[in-house]
Amino acid sequence: SSITDNAVGNFTHNFTNSFSNILYSHVGSATANFGSSSAIWTYMRIDGASTDTTTGSIKCASSYVNATNNRTDLDFAFVDLLCFGDLA
Repeated sequence: SSITDNAVGNFTHNFTNSFSNILYSHVGSATANFGSSSAIWTYMRIDGASTDTTTGSIKCASSYVNATNNRTDLDFAFVDLLCFGDLA
């Protein structure tokens, strides 16, 4: 498996063993230190073009929002992704 860094806050996770279909489940998390500022951050699947989720890869985005910034893409210090489904 591997991870491709497409842009700031945009990654493609490539699987060694493909899933049997694109209906696999996933959960992601990201961690960052925003000091004394409160923020909400997310790491989730990009739901756009049909190529963003395939049996062999999933494209994800990491971003945050706080009191002074709208949605802002960010390369977080720590990112986790778990995927569950039937393998091909």
